[in-house]
Amino acid sequence: MILLPIVSTLVGAGITYVINVRQRRRSYVEDRFNEAIAAVAAASASQFFINAADPARADLSGEALRDFNRELRRRGLENEAQKAAEAWEALAKLSPYLPEVAQYYKEHQAAVFEQADEIIDLVRQGQSPNSRRMTDSPSGRPTA
Repeated sequence: MILLPIVSTLVGAGITYVINVRQRRRSYVEDRFNEAIAAVAAASASQFFINAADPARADLSGEALRDFNRELRRRGLENEAQKAAEAWEALAKLSPYLPEVAQYYKEHQAAVFEQADEIIDLVRQGQSPNSRRMTDSPSGRPTA
């Protein structure tokens, strides 16, 4: 008689554990999709930066203005390079779940700038609730 409550408690704990593991896995995969979308959008946006100050607003002139503008361009280009690297990394992390994105960081690295909308659409399609990819593991076996 005492065995039944112990067994039912263990079975309940096991079921709860399995549900939690599956939910965490689903959340992890969903996070990879969201990170890829955000990183590609940020990389695309990083191309557009202020590369020269308006002399009337900057209160600078001559060499000081040239130095300031040079620094603006340098920082803008550094940010663009950083955002591109982050987008490539996010796509690489997503590629086990959506292999089609690999071409955008392996073969055509400028795609995060030139084909950002196409990449984001592809990721969103893979992320849709009807897609099995949201529940597939990198091995291709369903996890949910």
